[in-house]
Amino acid sequence: MLKLYLDMAQVSIKQDKPRKAIFFCNLILDIEPENVKAMFRYGICLRTLGEYDRARSFLLKAYKLAPGNKDILDELLV
Repeated sequence: MLKLYLDMAQVSIKQDKPRKAIFFCNLILDIEPENVKAMFRYGICLRTLGEYDRARSFLLKAYKLAPGNKDILDELLV
């Protein structure tokens, strides 16, 4: 189910539906609280919605779990 939820979150982001993507990210994080992709996608959605502090928080959590991830670092530097 995690793979399906991750894919649905990504599709929702591509369709510019951040609230729907957040729904799927929450499902993932309920199952696997330290899922880096879900945290990253959650952060992207929050930034899209203008919730910059919360977005940064999620992105920092993701970066701490995957410190070499260039995509997360790039998002943090936006």
